[in-house]
Amino acid sequence: MKKMLSLVLSLLIVFSLTACGGGDGGSGGGKKDSGLPGIDMKSTEVQTVSADRATLDVLNETFFTYLGGLNYFSDDDEQSKLTYADLKEHIGVDCSDYCYDEAYQRGIYTWYADEDDACSLSLFFGDNGKLIAAGAYNLS
Repeated sequence: MKKMLSLVLSLLIVFSLTACGGGDGGSGGGKKDSGLPGIDMKSTEVQTVSADRATLDVLNETFFTYLGGLNYFSDDDEQSKLTYADLKEHIGVDCSDYCYDEAYQRGIYTWYADEDDACSLSLFFGDNGKLIAAGAYNLS
C-alpha cells in the first residue's frame, strides 16, 4: 500500500511540474524571438534600440484604436495575445529603447514620436512575451 501511494504521489508531482513548467521549447526564454539583437533582455538599465521614430499619428492610432485605449490587459483581452513582433509590425519601426522591470518581471518597450520626444508609447510585455499593459504619454 505504501509503495502504491508513493507511486501515485510521484506521478502527481511529475504531472504538476510538467503542467506548470511553462517550457518554451528551448527558444531561450524569449530572447530568440524578441526582435532586439544585441540587447540584454534582463538588464534594468535603459538601452537604446533604434534611432528610427514612429510618427505621432501612428502612436496615437496604435494606442487609441489598435489597443482600444486600454492600459491593462487581462488574459481574456484580445490585445493580451499581441507580441512585440506584432506591435513592431503595426507601428512600422523598432522601439526606441528597452529596459527590464525586474520587480514585475516584464520588459518595457518605448517608442518616441518623431515630432516630439515628450510624446511616447510604452508597452509592457511579460516574460511569456505577451502584452500586459500600455502607457501613453502626451498622446491624444
